[in-house]
Amino acid sequence: MTKSIIYILLGLICFTACTKDRDIEREPIVTVGDRVIIYYWDFNNDNIPEDIIAPTIQETDGKTVFSFVLNGSELPYCNDADQSCWESVNDGTFENLPDNFEPGRALRLRNPCSYLDIEVPTTGYAELNISYAVRRTGSGAQKQIIQYTADGATHSSMGLEMNEFTIMEDY
Repeated sequence: MTKSIIYILLGLICFTACTKDRDIEREPIVTVGDRVIIYYWDFNNDNIPEDIIAPTIQETDGKTVFSFVLNGSELPYCNDADQSCWESVNDGTFENLPDNFEPGRALRLRNPCSYLDIEVPTTGYAELNISYAVRRTGSGAQKQIIQYTADGATHSSMGLEMNEFTIMEDY
């Protein structure tokens, strides 16, 4: 019996010694109510075009991809205002912000644009929700349609509560 207690104590000492000597860094999981935010973008980093569309929060190790498409061709980052392109602009909003985040910039797609395709891994998650704040300019697209794909080829809106939205000039 004494040997058993000694082995248990030695095991506890070794276990606690192994875990107290290091800190494992990890961004905290951001929650809203009983939900976990697995991806979040604020578009505030406009130093490099790729940084604008990098997630501010990413709880998975998977690669995320933003694609802006017009008639099957990918749109470039804006170099001037006279082209169909995408950019970060100074009209962010308080709408849809997690706690402790400040509104800053917004993502703008210049007309024309066929669609925005966002690829985000969601393996291991269920009951997914998507939310975003959106507005348009006076000449911007007046409608958005949301679809998803599980196989990367076939797009559907089946099972979504809503999939078509009228876009106004205010958020």
